[in-house]
Amino acid sequence: MGSSALRGRAPAPMPVPGPGLRILFLVTAHNSLSQRAQVALTELGHEVSVAVVDSGPAMEAAVEVHRPELIVCPFLTKIIPESVYSKHRCLVVHPGPVGDRGPSSLDWAIELGMGEWGVTVLEATGEVDGGDIWGTRKFPTRAVGKSSLYRHEVRRGAVEALVEAVGGVNDPGFSPTPLDYDDPHVTGRPLPMLSQAERSIDWSSDASARILRKVRAAEGNPGVLDRIGDVEFHLFGAHAERALRGTPGAIIAQRGGAICRATVDGAVWITHLKRRDEATQKFFKLPATRALALSGQEVDVPEVPAPLHAPVADVAIVSAVIELGHALNTSSGTCRQPVATAPRASSSPGRSTRTSSTSSWSRPLSHRRRRPPRPLASRAAPLSGRRPQPEARAAPGVVRGSAARQGRPPRARSCPSRTRR
Repeated sequence: MGSSALRGRAPAPMPVPGPGLRILFLVTAHNSLSQRAQVALTELGHEVSVAVVDSGPAMEAAVEVHRPELIVCPFLTKIIPESVYSKHRCLVVHPGPVGDRGPSSLDWAIELGMGEWGVTVLEATGEVDGGDIWGTRKFPTRAVGKSSLYRHEVRRGAVEALVEAVGGVNDPGFSPTPLDYDDPHVTGRPLPMLSQAERSIDWSSDASARILRKVRAAEGNPGVLDRIGDVEFHLFGAHAERALRGTPGAIIAQRGGAICRATVDGAVWITHLKRRDEATQKFFKLPATRALALSGQEVDVPEVPAPLHAPVADVAIVSAVIELGHALNTSSGTCRQPVATAPRASSSPGRSTRTSSTSSWSRPLSHRRRRPPRPLASRAAPLSGRRPQPEARAAPGVVRGSAARQGRPPRARSCPSRTRR
């Protein structure tokens, strides 16, 4: 329910849309989700415009310029002013299940180890994330970082729910569902912003799995604030270590710019660090060893090479990619050689050496020269060990090979009177 209705005033009438809507995207950034949603709605015949905004006045100006029939907010971190949502229907994509509210939805999902999460399209009102539900999708979560979960599961579910919601705008028989926490199907609850105090890592007691969840929940932004030596850093890119052990919290190894820190039950790898910003200086996210070196801390631990074996999940992904590439090459009639071959040279003495930097396998199959198949009798060597005798030449006028199969007359010689030297 909007704030206008709470004060006793009837809300302004919504514009009556046509089959193809004039839609305006209000976004903080035109990211992968908003781009995919724009493509999906455009393919359905809607006219979609995008406005990147960072404040209420910027939203009001964009609405005044585009005059949309519907406003969609796939990725918006600012509050929509009442002057906008009271005059136009605004659909907001929230990365959480029905009933979930707050700015740290995905962070909490990973932090709490939720096995299932969701994404919801709701209508903007005076109560943040408390409007009517126009569409929702649920999905199983994976043990990955927040960015990966957002780019895959959340994006797919959001686009499906958004297409359903926009279709409902044009459907006179469709009505959104009011948010009711007494409904047993409403599984989400309001959650506060996840603070750095709740994200903090206690290296003396936190297990590796818990540390991994904390770092993955803060992936991208803001990162987990931690102290290494006398300097505070935000931690990014956590991966489990299976073999190394050491004193909890200590840096015990390095690899390709990443550092390995021991835990109470194992160790974790941290790929990137970002030094905490100061009043007069800002810092960038850098490979961990580089960030430590710039802060005056040299990483004096051994460089541990990557193991030759790979996790089962990674092997499955690589196998799927190889099969997909083979299928694409087969369907396109092209067979490519994955490893470059050395130039071929003729080993026969007295003949000119030929080199070729391009293998015939890198050319489409239709451009490669093909020989007609030989008879089976000439393919097998005789039991006596002697080489098979060449086939007799065809008599003049006899058509053989591909010309015979295709019904073409034999090709005449260019120089019939020329004799072999």
